[in-house]
Amino acid sequence: MRISLARILEELREDHRNLTRLLDLLENECREVPEEGEPDMDLLHDIMHYMTVYPDAIHHPREDLVYTAMREHCADLAEGLGHVPDEHREI
Repeated sequence: MRISLARILEELREDHRNLTRLLDLLENECREVPEEGEPDMDLLHDIMHYMTVYPDAIHHPREDLVYTAMREHCADLAEGLGHVPDEHREI
């Protein structure tokens, strides 16, 4: 089954929205820790697990597909993106 580029782009936009929400949640959780209290460690663990697993397993490969398609079909728009797959592997 082939997935359309438009669908991949929509999924990437949704990923970015979700990642932003998680980063906001992480920031709020860290900011609102009481002086003598503890953060919600289960929540922090879940956020960090998602942030370290999902991008490499799903998100970055999708982005790499888009960049490959751009290089093949719209090379002028893909200028400057050649380093991204290497950065994904490094991350």
